[in-house]
Amino acid sequence: MGRKSKKEYPSTGSMAASFLGVAFFICIAVGVVILKAKRRAANDPNRISRNDDSGGGNFTPNPQPFNPNPQPNNPNPQPQPPQPPEPKTPKAGLRQSRPEGGAFGGNDYREYREDGAVLVGFELGLGKAGETDVISYLRPIWLTSTGEKFGTAYGFTEKPVITVKARDGYVVGGAHIAGGGAMEGIALTFMKRGAKHLVVEDSYVSEWYGEQSRKPRAEDMKRGEGEFVIGIYGKRFDSKGGKQFDQSGAIANLGFFLWVRE
Repeated sequence: MGRKSKKEYPSTGSMAASFLGVAFFICIAVGVVILKAKRRAANDPNRISRNDDSGGGNFTPNPQPFNPNPQPNNPNPQPQPPQPPEPKTPKAGLRQSRPEGGAFGGNDYREYREDGAVLVGFELGLGKAGETDVISYLRPIWLTSTGEKFGTAYGFTEKPVITVKARDGYVVGGAHIAGGGAMEGIALTFMKRGAKHLVVEDSYVSEWYGEQSRKPRAEDMKRGEGEFVIGIYGKRFDSKGGKQFDQSGAIANLGFFLWVRE
């Protein structure tokens, strides 16, 4: 009989080498999976955290690309006179007159006084629309509890400014205004100031300023029903920094906030 051969068993060293090889390949596979997951997360915009009811950071669904040369929102801003807010609770006895003058101004303006001031006159300046004289500059003059104060200046004039103001004890009660495309002329009616209203019977009219061919008859120039003028409003032209009336923010038409103490 032949000699039986002994059963062959792998050595301890070869078993350890096989185990380390398997572990090495497993680590490489896990690393590849993790790297791919990170790349997908970095390229997926839907994984950005959202700002909702559950908390989290700010969310910009479509972020704008970086611009190394940003442009201003409005490279040519037009200066605009300040616009006081509309009166929240109009005082009793307040009404608005219908604006008169030119029809071409497209921008609203408003200067409403809630401090007890009343209108006593204007600074005004003349300009030209072709061959026609126009009122190219107006600035109201208000009588306040601390004295006279200027309001907002509208427009521009190259000629000397004319101050048209009531005598002591009188204020503006109304105005006669002529216009076509622009304000072509104006005359103010001044009335004696009373405790609750103006005295219509004690009044006088200023000279006519502007286009002389538009000057009305003397008996038609007197205006007003005895109410205090506590604000002005209407339409004006664009403020483009120009010297012409239609590019300097000049007033096109003029209306009054009128008030009488009840």
